[in-house]
Order: sequence, then structure tokens, then C-alpha cells
Amino acid sequence: MAKRSAESRVRLSPLGEVYSDALLIEAFCKGRTLSAEAAILICASLYRRAPDRKAMVEELARKRGISAVEMLDQILTGVASSMSLEEYRELRAQSDTGS
Repeated sequence: MAKRSAESRVRLSPLGEVYSDALLIEAFCKGRTLSAEAAILICASLYRRAPDRKAMVEELARKRGISAVEMLDQILTGVASSMSLEEYRELRAQSDTGS
């Protein structure tokens, strides 16, 4: 799972030639450094995906039987963990029997 560290920098895997060129062109045309342009593009993409991210958190919370707020808190505090298929089956069986 992704967790925050004291270091705020994000390291990216190589972009590939086409995307690396696209980033270079974007940065040059806007008079920005590569890292500044990359950060702006990532922020813009995350902003556009906010509704999708909200739906994903809601689905994860539903599977666990908790609120979306609780799920978000678990993710942001680093205590959330992936749920295995077996854990999900056990949780469903418990809720189906009412216990």
C-alpha cells in the first residue's frame, strides 16, 4: 500500500519516449522546468479523477462494512490494508447470518 513518508518527492518510472517528449514540449512551451510541469499535470489529472476516486473509496468501504469517511481516514493514516477474497467471503458470511 502507498504510504506517505517524511520525504515529499515522488519518483516516477521512466515515461517512455513519446511521453517524455510530450512532457519536454509542454514544459518548454510554458517556460517551466520538467519537474514543475510534471507536478502540474499530475495535479490536474488527480483533480479530474476526484469523482472516480470518491466512488473507489465508497466501494472499498462498502466491502468492509464501514463508512467512506472511516475508509478515507484509514487510507490517510496508513492503517488501511487490502482485503483478500477470503476475508471478503468471511465478512459477507457474517453479515448474511446477522452476526
